[in-house]
Amino acid sequence: MMLACCFVGIGFGVQVALLAASDTIMAAAPESQAGGAAAIEETAYELGAGLGVAVLGTITAIVYAPGLPSVPGVPAGGMDEARQSLASAAHVANQLGGQTGGALLDAARWAFVNALHTTVVVSVVLLGLTAVVVAMLLSRD
Repeated sequence: MMLACCFVGIGFGVQVALLAASDTIMAAAPESQAGGAAAIEETAYELGAGLGVAVLGTITAIVYAPGLPSVPGVPAGGMDEARQSLASAAHVANQLGGQTGGALLDAARWAFVNALHTTVVVSVVLLGLTAVVVAMLLSRD
């Protein structure tokens, strides 16, 4: 239930931001160039979404792998596989079973959540910088 509430909040926030951005873009374009402005807006949205997923996903992966400490009883090859992703860690933990597998899964979950927290902080910083740049550009007009 909490996850659903979070997704509703995120969706609402994104839609409000997209609506404001779309309105600003379309209001700034002359009526004769509205089609071109809409095309540029949509292309920028798709490019931004793709780059956002790629950059933030890369940050998460970069932080997750070294954040997963070695777990006693897990062979080096298993740790290498576990550091590839949370799903890989769950697979290795399932193969190992017992307390060792549980310890690996706990460590992997902690490392993943820590990586997500780092990614959120980076996102907030990037969003803040973007807001400053937009404010500066808008104030010039």
